[in-house]
Amino acid sequence: MAAMATSGAGVSCAARGRCAGASRCAGRPSGTDAARPTLPRRGNAVRATRMARMGMGIGMGIRGRHASCALASTENGEDVEVVQEEAPPEPKHYYALVANAKFLLSDEEHFAELIRERVRYLRENEKEINFWIIPEPSFVLDAPGKFSNVSRPCAALVSTDEVWANFMKLRLDKVLLVDLGVHTDPADILKSQGDVPDYPKPSGWTAPYPQYTPGWWRKFATPEHIASANAKKMALAMASLGKKGIWAIWAMAMSM
Repeated sequence: MAAMATSGAGVSCAARGRCAGASRCAGRPSGTDAARPTLPRRGNAVRATRMARMGMGIGMGIRGRHASCALASTENGEDVEVVQEEAPPEPKHYYALVANAKFLLSDEEHFAELIRERVRYLRENEKEINFWIIPEPSFVLDAPGKFSNVSRPCAALVSTDEVWANFMKLRLDKVLLVDLGVHTDPADILKSQGDVPDYPKPSGWTAPYPQYTPGWWRKFATPEHIASANAKKMALAMASLGKKGIWAIWAMAMSM
């Protein structure tokens, strides 16, 4: 013990008995190059840490709360992982403007320009896009009696901004303004049960700006709808090519 006391910083991990791999680092001096002790990790915090590393984000025993990892230093200068629980998303109020899809997405010449102005305003003020365009929304199709005066196929503009929703109602006029209530997870109200065609450009265009390309609104749909629509387009394209066309594309890809 006296020898250990006089050696000071030269005491090895094996002598201290703090390293699980003492047999491998015996005699190594302590300090920046010394092997750090293995700290015991048990319980839900450990499992949450491992799951957060894998991107799962939710720890066992703390379901419903998001977990993330951070490094903290102890008094001895040792880095340990600490599980931090993030607050769940705050509930938001959602509003929708519902109308016939052809009228809203093609015939109404002001709609596209109003959306463009809104995007510019949000970006200039460094705000997130807080609206979506939903074709054939589930909340309409699941309540046909409530939306009996909306012809099919239909589309909806959903937003969390009540003032802007009322403004769009006044500008578009022939749309139905609906209060969708408060939701923490908007997956249900943003769900689509189908798609609408890319209507051709309307004739007799009177607006001072050029007509928008058919399908311009798709960039404002949900990622799930965009992925589903792209998959359907790919399937139709592959079906139109036939077996010979598919084999030709495959052979071309293999030769590159």
